[in-house]
Amino acid sequence: MKKSFTSITLMAAGVLGLASVSGSAGAATLDATGATFEFGVSGQTVSDSGDLNTPVPEGTAITYTNVATIDGSVVDAVVTYVDGTNLEADGESDYLWRLDDEVDGDEEDPYIKTNLQSDGNGEGIAEIRVDFFLTGTSTPATISNLSVNFYDIDNLQWVEVEGATGYSVSSNTHLTVTNPSSGEYRFTSVDESSSDEDGTSFTVGRARVVYAASSSVTYRLGVPVNQDGSMDADFSTGLPWVDDFGGGEDTSTLPATGAAVGVMAGIAVAMIASG
Repeated sequence: MKKSFTSITLMAAGVLGLASVSGSAGAATLDATGATFEFGVSGQTVSDSGDLNTPVPEGTAITYTNVATIDGSVVDAVVTYVDGTNLEADGESDYLWRLDDEVDGDEEDPYIKTNLQSDGNGEGIAEIRVDFFLTGTSTPATISNLSVNFYDIDNLQWVEVEGATGYSVSSNTHLTVTNPSSGEYRFTSVDESSSDEDGTSFTVGRARVVYAASSSVTYRLGVPVNQDGSMDADFSTGLPWVDDFGGGEDTSTLPATGAAVGVMAGIAVAMIASG
């Protein structure tokens, strides 16, 4: 009995420690559970805004101020087009057609909206990195439980992430999910379209990932040879998982984060109190 009580106490301490990281004095990690990050919205300062909604070469970086406020800490972000393979735009090799859309444009939203086109020599691939900093400084901001939704993955396109702790897709997904290595997931669509109008861009053509704690996240977008594509990265818990055909999120492959950790901590404490 004594041994059981000790085990529960240690478990509770561990779980409570996880649950209180963001609230600890001087903690360097910000818990993004439930947070929404905005990229390129009205009123936001965007450095190098001339690189929005236009073809850009490898190495292009765009800085967004105040993309989120977490536990009183304001976070900036730098979005970089790191590398391209078999891409072209406006006659230029390995250019993206667009890293993100323009502020106050017809499609203004808080997502990173990227367009890419294969040059015909093979599938087109773009690697994107997002780095987080405490606002106005060069101090990296480590973000935990960061949820990113990728919308409109269709027509044989794919998204690949690394450093993830889990993912979810819709109950009616048309994506095939593979796990090449620990923390790496690839979401590949079948040869069919998804649509904003019937909601399938946000269900069957959608993948949500949760990243491990880090100040930088990376993802890759891919389109088939001789094709182009546009995919959105929504850094939040995302839009409702509903389409004209039902939809719904399959959460069985998501990690326990935020509220779930809090529930586990509560259960552990209750067990201790009752013992």
